[in-house]
Amino acid sequence: MSKKHAVKIFGVPIDEYTTSEFIEQLEYLIKQPEQALVCPVNVDMLNQTISNEWLRTFISSADIIQAESSGVLLGARLLGRPLVQKITSNEIIYTLAKRWEDKEFSIYLLGGPEGQAKLAATKLHEQYPNFKIVGYHRGHLNEIESNEVIRKINEASPSILMVGFGCPIQEEWTDKYRASLNVPLLWPIGNLTSFVSGTVSTAPKWMKRYGFEWLYRLGQEPQRMWKRYIIGNPLFVFRVIWYDKW
Repeated sequence: MSKKHAVKIFGVPIDEYTTSEFIEQLEYLIKQPEQALVCPVNVDMLNQTISNEWLRTFISSADIIQAESSGVLLGARLLGRPLVQKITSNEIIYTLAKRWEDKEFSIYLLGGPEGQAKLAATKLHEQYPNFKIVGYHRGHLNEIESNEVIRKINEASPSILMVGFGCPIQEEWTDKYRASLNVPLLWPIGNLTSFVSGTVSTAPKWMKRYGFEWLYRLGQEPQRMWKRYIIGNPLFVFRVIWYDKW
C-alpha cells in the first residue's frame, strides 16, 4: 500500500508510491467531486522551499506529493526513511498513455515554447494512438492569454491539466487560476513537453539507474544548469543533514 507523507524534507511531506499505486491514486482523485492537485518535487524545488514559504505551503497542500528525482530518494535515505522508488513525470507519462488507451481518462498539455506541446502530443499519439490528449498550448502566458486558454481547457474538459512553466511559475499560475479551471486534477510537470517532444534528450538508462541524470543535464546545458547542480546538490545534502539542527 502507498504511504501518505512517508518522509518530510525541509518541512515538505513526500509520499511513497509504486508506479501502480500512483496511477491508481490519480484515477481515484479524478473521480472525486473536489478538484485535486499533484505536486512533483525534486532537489531544486526543495531547495527553493527554504526561502519560499509560499511554495512550501502550496506543495504541502497537494493531494499527492511525488518524489521526482534520485536526489529526493537520497535525501530520504539520509533521514533514515528510504522511499521505494521515484515517480518521474517525463517517464510515467508513457505508462499512463499505455494504460489509458482503453480508458476514459484524458490530458491537456500546457507549457513550453510555441509548438513544443503540439509536438509532444504528436509523438505520444504516434506511440499510443488511442491515448486521449484533448488539447495543448504553449506556456508562459499573460493575463489575457491565460483567460483565453482557460476557456479552451474548460471546453476540452480534460481529466488532467499538465502545467509546465518551470518552478515556481507553474505553481503560482496553477494556484492563481485553479478556481477557474473545471478540471478534476491539476499537475505541474516542469519541462515534460521538452523531453516528450524530443527537444531535450533524456539520460541513458544506466545513468538513470545510478542517479546521474543531473550529470547528463549538466552536460547538455552547463551555463543554465551549473548553479542548480554544482551548488544546489551539495547544498541540499548539507541542509538535509543539518535542517533539524537549525
